[in-house]
Amino acid sequence: MPVVQPRSRKRRLAKIVLVMGSVAFAGLIGECVLRVVGHYRLFSLRLSPVAVATAEPGAVLDLVPDVTRPFMAHWQQTRPDLDIAWLRTAPAPLPRPAALGRPTVPQRDWLLHYYVANAVLLQAMWVKGKGLPMFPGLDLPEQFDVFDPPGGKPTPRYRYPSSRTLPTGLITNAFGFRGRELTVDKPARTVRIGFVGASTTVEAHGLPQSAPELIEHWLGLWAASKHLDVKFETLNAAREAIQSPDIRAIVEDELLPLAIDYLVYYEGANQLQPATMQKHVQVDGEYHLAEPPAGVVGTFDDTETVDSTWLDGLAAYLATARYLRSALHKGEVLQEPAKPTQRITLPPELLQGEFPLDRTTGVLELAAIRQDLEAMRGAVERSGARFVLSTFWWLAKDGMQLDAVWGKNVHVHLNRAYWPFKYSTVRELAAVQNRFFAAWAKSHSVDLLDVAGEVPAEPALAIDAIHQNELGVRFKAWVMFAQLTRILERDLASGAVPVADQHADAVHPNIGPVRVLTRARLDGR
Repeated sequence: MPVVQPRSRKRRLAKIVLVMGSVAFAGLIGECVLRVVGHYRLFSLRLSPVAVATAEPGAVLDLVPDVTRPFMAHWQQTRPDLDIAWLRTAPAPLPRPAALGRPTVPQRDWLLHYYVANAVLLQAMWVKGKGLPMFPGLDLPEQFDVFDPPGGKPTPRYRYPSSRTLPTGLITNAFGFRGRELTVDKPARTVRIGFVGASTTVEAHGLPQSAPELIEHWLGLWAASKHLDVKFETLNAAREAIQSPDIRAIVEDELLPLAIDYLVYYEGANQLQPATMQKHVQVDGEYHLAEPPAGVVGTFDDTETVDSTWLDGLAAYLATARYLRSALHKGEVLQEPAKPTQRITLPPELLQGEFPLDRTTGVLELAAIRQDLEAMRGAVERSGARFVLSTFWWLAKDGMQLDAVWGKNVHVHLNRAYWPFKYSTVRELAAVQNRFFAAWAKSHSVDLLDVAGEVPAEPALAIDAIHQNELGVRFKAWVMFAQLTRILERDLASGAVPVADQHADAVHPNIGPVRVLTRARLDGR
């Protein structure tokens, strides 16, 4: 048996180390390339999308011509007075203010690490020595940025930091709203339109624009084409995960001091959760809400379930793993899985025709939403502005088939978060809420934007069952823009708008300095 000399061993070891180093280096280079191509931050442990301004904003319309062409043809025929070529345009990219300068964390931890929490709410929920035990799994920082709400209200739950670029890609202005900087005082001959809602109005943080930003741009083109002596400003005061009580506080405390002329409300998911739907659906057999049996549906990144794979875990950190996972499922079609027999238990008169407003009590969360809508409408109208309501877009239809790569999030969202409800059940209950919106608007002489009826229910527009991708946001913005122009034509002709700003303010009266609360201070130490 030959004896391996020490020098020979060293050579072999050196070769092994060289090969392993070369492979690791090639893998690192490949990961960097995929991050750049996929628009992820290059030097971030976790995959973090970067907002990228498209060189030609309209190029996104060419990705799915089978969806885009009918949409454009419809609006060319319906509104020939609007130049459909505007749909391909977008405002200039926003200047990026100072970065927040904090490491990327999972989305579930954004609120307490990146945002400015409501001090009243945080102190009310804090348990001495335990933190926030009602939210297990949250990574709590050592100190919290907080604001003191007017009147000591626990709403809204939080605000975004002012004039910052967040690690999520979101760019905020001095009010903590998504979008460009605006003055506190409204300029002369300017119509201000405030938009409120939750994540489906603020939109995914990495998208180049939200719908309100596109609408402002198109309204400027429309005004120029009509030779109108007026300018338009939009304010996107939405933020994710909030509900109608939060939105009400945002309207009253944050938007009305800015002399808005219109308030547009678009939200319909955070108070139509699975637990709410469950009240009105009888399901045969046993089931666990939002917990499908093992093997029925995949899972989201950062979500630990029995269906999570090692590739799902890596995909939260490596672009290589994310692309590999997509490649393994390329060409597959996702059908709705078999679900237990079920029936909606609401009486027939609530499922069709005009919604009877005297029947909101006990139906979904319509009574609570109605209370906040009426409070907002009253406050808005007392300020001299006008309230505008929107129907809410859902992607859930019977027989829907989804691409296993591009439609995965929609499939997981509907079949995991909303398990065991069928697509048809989700769609019918969403329709109940939209019919309520329509009936409420009619009874209060409030203008209604029919987003649900005009934005196609197409997977090519979706991130998941309620959030739109860049193309979907553009479609939604166009629908809102086109319908708002009818309202504006009427009100500009009558002289109802713009309403002059009656208050000179150097700073916003209710959005003040941020302060810091430490864990020790919250514990009373």
